[in-house]
Amino acid sequence: MERLNRPAYAAAARLLGPKEDSRFLEIGFGTGGLVGLLLSSNPTVRVAGVDPTSTMVQVATHRREVASNSDRADLREGYDTPLPWNDSHFHGVAALHSFQFWPNPAETVAEISRVLIPGGRFVLILRDHSKNPPSWLPNPLSRGIDEIQAAHRLLAEAGFVVTVKPPVGSSAVFVATSSAG
Repeated sequence: MERLNRPAYAAAARLLGPKEDSRFLEIGFGTGGLVGLLLSSNPTVRVAGVDPTSTMVQVATHRREVASNSDRADLREGYDTPLPWNDSHFHGVAALHSFQFWPNPAETVAEISRVLIPGGRFVLILRDHSKNPPSWLPNPLSRGIDEIQAAHRLLAEAGFVVTVKPPVGSSAVFVATSSAG
């Protein structure tokens, strides 16, 4: 999983554009690859995250880049909603290959919008399940035949300005900029 996701981690870090004193959130951080890249990008960047499994929290927090910067990392066991942070707290949010596990994607996108600062970026990288949508996926959009288009519509309807970026491998890439203010 780690090796396969490296290009997605690099793309997300580049698209989030970490700057001094930036705060980021990753939903479904898994092994912590993106968390580690963001923490390594600048000594003042702070990264938070939620992942539903205690095993991934342990793996990510023991990752060298995270463990050596633990004062700037806040990784928690939890789900995509509700997000336990204040309104307008993060400069950027990322979700890499976790979209299909959101049972209520509209609610999750509303939470992401809530925790983003005005003008903040949400980087969504998702595998296209449209050719053979698995019926067991919790996200109803991921079970449909137009998952990528449905995700794009969802973000636009939530008030984000959506930019489609070149795919990473077989995964679609969106940068959704918050217009809330």
